This record gives sequence, structure tokens and C-alpha cells, in this order.
Amino acid sequence: MREYLLELALRKKDEIAWAIQQLSSDEYRAMAEENWVEYTPTVNQPESITAVDGSALSMELRDTSIYGVKAYALSRHQSSVRHKYIGDVDVVTAANADGLVRAFREICEAKIALASISKLVLIDGSIISLLINPDPLTRIGIRRGIEAVERLIGLDEVVVLLDKIREQALELEEADRYFGDPFISRSILKEVKKGGIGFTDIDDSVFEAAFAFTVFVEKLLSLRLLLDKSMVEGWGLVYVSKRSRSKEYLRKLKTTRVGKAFEGRLSGPTDMAVFSNYTRTPGFSKPLIVEEVETIKTLPSEGVLKKHVRDYFESIGIILTYVRLVQDGPVLKLEIPFRKGSAVSASTAREVVKSVMDMLAGESYNGYPYPLIQVDKLVKVTRQDLNQIAFSLGILPSLTGREVLGEWYVEID
Repeated sequence: MREYLLELALRKKDEIAWAIQQLSSDEYRAMAEENWVEYTPTVNQPESITAVDGSALSMELRDTSIYGVKAYALSRHQSSVRHKYIGDVDVVTAANADGLVRAFREICEAKIALASISKLVLIDGSIISLLINPDPLTRIGIRRGIEAVERLIGLDEVVVLLDKIREQALELEEADRYFGDPFISRSILKEVKKGGIGFTDIDDSVFEAAFAFTVFVEKLLSLRLLLDKSMVEGWGLVYVSKRSRSKEYLRKLKTTRVGKAFEGRLSGPTDMAVFSNYTRTPGFSKPLIVEEVETIKTLPSEGVLKKHVRDYFESIGIILTYVRLVQDGPVLKLEIPFRKGSAVSASTAREVVKSVMDMLAGESYNGYPYPLIQVDKLVKVTRQDLNQIAFSLGILPSLTGREVLGEWYVEID
């Protein structure tokens, strides 16, 4: 097989070389140089810092999937360190099992961050991606999900969900390891299904759609409470991505005169690739202000969802920038939420980015925040973990239907 692929590559040598050359141009270099602000951070180590990450893994069985999901927060306050976990192990039978498990991980990350109070809270990932991606509603759709929830429990249940997440947050603050049900949306639907009164004519697909929608809303409400708390208590809440497919700067470039050079190109590098390839010094890209997220705008423009979800997220803006903390170090994407009423200008955004870089400088190793390196190692749900769980529960590999291939697992990014 290796020889076959090598022969294919050699046959396509010129085509591959041409494609690579298309990703390198003076226009990209000019874009990077024009938008890069050289800045060497001054170490300003925060009194307290929390790093948050999550992990999930699922095993396909014949008729369902078993999954493990975990989120971990590592907090340092002066010289004391605290470890906090929240997670879940269960089975899921929905068609979009991967989407549900991914949303479960995102909910756990938001909740463990909400329960961890620090001057600086770093979350591995992208808040923009969280809001853009409607998992687990990808296959079902927001409209169908709303219709299912209205039919089963009514949209007023959103208010109950918000209150219960607040109550749960207080429990999580006290617990280092949480053993309750992390997903309130699931417990609400379980009670409805257990009652069964008046629902004999409703098939499982309606419950599945309602479940997917309430999980989606729980993700948004958990994130809302996290944003609320960080802004009220004056946290520095920062989402950090070491990889990104975003092309916000390049989209902006294509609308300019210079951008005419990109016409006819089917694809191109990401913003992160451009800044990584064409800059070397410590510094940051001129911050962009993201004020609208399309998925949020698809929510109803009236009623309880407008009041508690859509209106809230439309009041939040996000400072987006790429930073490098040390010479020739990695480029990281930072997303820093703020309330639009605070009127963040371009100059203010630059000062916010500098302040965050100063705090990160004292917490980094080779240009990457060391606490995020630690949580990445400690949060992983491994194949060995899930294998041990499956055997402990009596779910033998022979029940997967894929044992002859040795393919039991699906990792959720």
C-alpha cells in the first residue's frame, strides 16, 4: 500500500507543487506584515489562574454507543493548587451520537469553568466555534427541535433549566469530583418520558429532537452563566486555540484592491497559517471585533428563547486575535468575550490583548500556556479507559459488531 501511494504522489508531483505554491504569495505576506503588531510581553503573573479542557470518547455497539466524557479544571491561587472534575459515562442511541457526545463535553467544560474562580480563566478551544456549531442539532435542525420541545414540555422549561444550572453551579463550586448527573436537560426529558401520560402517540424521534434541542440550549445557558460570572467578577476569560481553520482576516483582505489577486482560487491557507509563516517576532494581529454569530440569529425573535438566549448572546462581542509570546514560538488564537455596552474600540482591544499576553507570559513554556499543557494531559479519556469501563460493565468487545476489524472507538474532538 505504501508503494502504491508513493507512486500516486510521484505521478502528481507537479500538481502538488503547484497547489503548495498557491498557498504562498506576496499578498499573504503583505497581509501578515500589515496586520502584525510587534509586542514583547512584560511578565505580569496573575494571582490566580484556571486552565480548563475536556475530552470525550465513544465506543460503537451494535445498536447504541457507550461514551465517556470528562472536563477538568486546574486552578492555582498563589501557591495552592486545586483539581476539579466533572464527567459522565452512559449510552446514547440517537442518530447523531457523535454530536451529542461533543455537546456533552462542551457543557462539562463550561460548567467546570463556571465553578472555578480565578483572575484569569483559560479554556482550550473557541467560543465562536461553540456558538456557530449547533451540535447536537446538526441533523435535526433548530426549528424541528423547538417544535418537539413545545409539544412535550413547553419552551418555558428554558427558565427552569437556567435556574437549575445556577443551582448546580453552587454544588460544583464545593465538589472536586462531581458524581451527580451533569446534564439537566437529560433529567428533564427522563421525567417527561417516565410520566408517559398523554404521550402514547409520540414516537421516539420526537423525544430525540426534543432532547437534542434541550442539550443545545443547556450548552448555551451554561456558557451564558460563565460569561455573566466572568464579567461581573472581573475575570479575564480567554479561549485559546492552538489550531484554527478561521479565515476572518483573509476574508477581509479579499474585499480590498489587493485581494483581487485571490480571485479564482478555490481555497487558501488559514489566518493562523499566514501569521505563522510570515511573522517571527513576539506580538499580535490587529484585533478583530466579532459581533454577530449566525446560529444565534436563527433562534426565535420572540418569546422565552429570545429573552434568555438570543438577546443575551447578541449583547456579547468577541475580541479575536492571533498572538505569539516568544520569538519563533507558536501562534495562538485568542478569543476574549466582552459586553457590547462597554464600547470596546480598536485601541481598547489592543490594550486588552496586551494585558492578556502579559499574564500569559509568566505562565507559559516555549510560548504556550503551561497550565493548558497540564490539563490536556490529565483530561484525556483514553481507549484503555473506555475498554476497562466496557469490561467492568459486562459489555464485551464481541457486542460491538466491529471486533473483527479491531475498530471499537470513535474519538470526539
